[in-house]
Amino acid sequence: MLALAESAREPPPPQPIDRSRLRVSPVVDGLTHLIERTLTDLEERDQEIRRMGEMDALTDLPNRHLISRRLRTATLRAARSNTLVMTAFIGLDHFKLINDSLGHDSGDWLLNLVARRLEAASRQTEVVGRFGGDVFILVAEGIDRAHTVQQSNSITQRILDALRAPFAFNKKRLHIGASMGIVLTDGAATSPQTAFSRADSALFAAKAAGRGRIHFFDTQMQGRAEERLDIETRLRRAIGERRLHLALQPQVDSAGAITGAEALIRISGDEPDWMSAASFIPVAEDCGLIVDIGQFVIAEAGRILADWARTPDSRDHRLSINASVSHFQTTDFVDRITEMLKHHALPGDRLRIELTEAVFALQGDTVKRTMQRLRELGVGISLDDFGTGYSSLAYLREFPIDEIKIDQSFVRSMLDANVIDRRLIEVIIDIGKTLQVDVIAEGVETQAHWDRLKAMGCRYFQGYFFGRPMLYRPDTPMSSER
Repeated sequence: MLALAESAREPPPPQPIDRSRLRVSPVVDGLTHLIERTLTDLEERDQEIRRMGEMDALTDLPNRHLISRRLRTATLRAARSNTLVMTAFIGLDHFKLINDSLGHDSGDWLLNLVARRLEAASRQTEVVGRFGGDVFILVAEGIDRAHTVQQSNSITQRILDALRAPFAFNKKRLHIGASMGIVLTDGAATSPQTAFSRADSALFAAKAAGRGRIHFFDTQMQGRAEERLDIETRLRRAIGERRLHLALQPQVDSAGAITGAEALIRISGDEPDWMSAASFIPVAEDCGLIVDIGQFVIAEAGRILADWARTPDSRDHRLSINASVSHFQTTDFVDRITEMLKHHALPGDRLRIELTEAVFALQGDTVKRTMQRLRELGVGISLDDFGTGYSSLAYLREFPIDEIKIDQSFVRSMLDANVIDRRLIEVIIDIGKTLQVDVIAEGVETQAHWDRLKAMGCRYFQGYFFGRPMLYRPDTPMSSER
């Protein structure tokens, strides 16, 4: 009985095991190590997946998804503190030129440098990220309602100043500006997607105003954004349906004889009027369709010049076509012109390329090489809107320019009491004579304009006084309405 009672007692508590005296099976030890390593790998992979979902792979900045979550949190705090949140889209100006002229590796390099500068320029209450492409985003909390303008301007100027300093590249100094679109929200009912859409509309308005600008979203922008989308939709459809056309505006000499024409792009539609190029060209540049339009213009210019070459009265006429910043810098721009001239057996001096100063803004060496190739073909270069930029004289000295076009804003005001504009026109004409460069005045609308310009020594003219842009038809010879 005693023995039975003792066996029913609770067993003694387990004693600690001295593992140093145990022999662990190599198989068990290896399996344990394998399990631990697998778990570690899974944890690291899970962290990497989460990181990839939140961070931009190129710049290591927060991506749009992480920024969206942080913006949502910021707007909730703003609602509680009765403050505002600023969402700013930061778009690099003419960034496509970097990729086209220096290559995508250089473009990636620049985006990383921009990211580091934005990080350094941001404050504790701000977060910067990359939204996509060449567009970065900044979210700033704690904007005081009573000092909205002052605080917003302080933030935006600090960011733009950080990007104005040149970037060192291959022993050169690369300048690249930026534009900003800004929207202020109070967090009451504005979703991150709405804030992004409004900031994007404001950025587009900033670039359309001349780039290097800051633009705040207003309620009217929503209508303009919808109009922009409508234009892009119509433009894509028109290109697909081959409804692009060229309209020619005659250019004349001092005797009123036609010397050539400028080709202007037009789109036909259901409505009786043409869609204005001023409305769709900025949209085309923004959405990348400008290259397709440029290819059409080159091909159509060849057909027009070939038609002119078969008629004695027009075989010596020159045709001017406009080249945008985007397609002037594409690698095959000169190749397409070369093929066009060769296909129609045309001399290059019958074609002129009109450029604005925006083409010269970034890589001077690339622009010079392209111009030199055009020169070798005999193609002339015309500097459009001369007098409206800040560095036109430098361009005349550094680049092979064949023609200067006096901006129509000077011509239209020259008969008013604006003595400065008249004097500027005289100076431009004198510059052309000194450099042996053709000078053509745009915007000539009256006999008085023409008479005064001829008295100043101008030799070539273009404007409504001589003819409005007319759709080109082979069976309708170009004529002056004067």
